[in-house]
Amino acid sequence: MSEKYWAAILQEIQAGCTCVSFDFHGKPHPLVCACAQVPTPSAIPIIAHSSSLNVYTLRMPSRIRNLLTELLEVLLLVIQPLTTIAGMYVNPNMFKTQMREHSAQAAYIRSIFDPALIEQELKHDVFDPSGLFRVIGSTLKGHCAPMRDRAVETMVQAAHACAPGGTGTKEDAVKAVRMCMEILELMKLVRHPIYVL
Repeated sequence: MSEKYWAAILQEIQAGCTCVSFDFHGKPHPLVCACAQVPTPSAIPIIAHSSSLNVYTLRMPSRIRNLLTELLEVLLLVIQPLTTIAGMYVNPNMFKTQMREHSAQAAYIRSIFDPALIEQELKHDVFDPSGLFRVIGSTLKGHCAPMRDRAVETMVQAAHACAPGGTGTKEDAVKAVRMCMEILELMKLVRHPIYVL
């Protein structure tokens, strides 16, 4: 399912198509695009039917804004300090300093990471992910274990290749976003472990 999701993201970025097709029994079917007949819905999918092929196509709402919003929220969750930490093991002055630094980082990330603007730039083929991912990479390196530095650098390189004049493709841009989400999920598990009783 994860592979299908990322393939759908790439399909939407490359072609603007948000369609998913199913046969008469509800099983996945090779795509029969309905973009030309059905406008992109804003909230719920719209069903189109091809009677000659007996295929149903769902014209889905855009996945891009939700992905970008989720990426931003997880990034902010990972870099924000845990404000509930207290007790004799925490140096209050050091904790306050870290809180201020992390809050400033979060404010800066919010100022340069606007999901609505990025979505519009993607639609008009003018989004340059290199600067944003350079900042994200630098921020992540300050918050994650050194063992993740190589993954962060690979993510930044994939985004940098997509800068104007670079050799990167839209697939490389999606790869950078996917790598970022994977790194963030690992960091989130370390910072917010799940305890099983």
